[in-house]
Amino acid sequence: MDPLYWAALLSFIAGVCGYIIARFWIVPIGRYRRTKKQLCRELASYGQSLPAEDDARLKPGAENPQLLQIRQLGLKLVEVHNFELPYWYRLVLVTRKESPQAAFDPIQRLENMPGVRQARQCIERIDRHLGATRSANV
Repeated sequence: MDPLYWAALLSFIAGVCGYIIARFWIVPIGRYRRTKKQLCRELASYGQSLPAEDDARLKPGAENPQLLQIRQLGLKLVEVHNFELPYWYRLVLVTRKESPQAAFDPIQRLENMPGVRQARQCIERIDRHLGATRSANV
């Protein structure tokens, strides 16, 4: 066989392997990291918007668009984790002690927190489950 055919065959195989790696590994991992980073930013912003006094009461049942965004991002993160990430990367997340499923429960409860102290504790719990390295004093 002519060396040109070998070069064409090898470049085709490299292209197929590159497409598979990009489509099924790089894109989902990038989507997971972007969603997680956006969720952590929203949580930090919400934590900073809370009153400074720990004894302050939050308005119950008040529909906050920021909390809605946090819930949507949490749901998207769980969806990407469960349906798009490769199995080997989910194992990496387990070794890092990252669990979007465990973080989603406090995200849902965040809206019904009666006081600022409970809301801050809830945010810290979410950060722990996401492996966020943010400081505890939000």
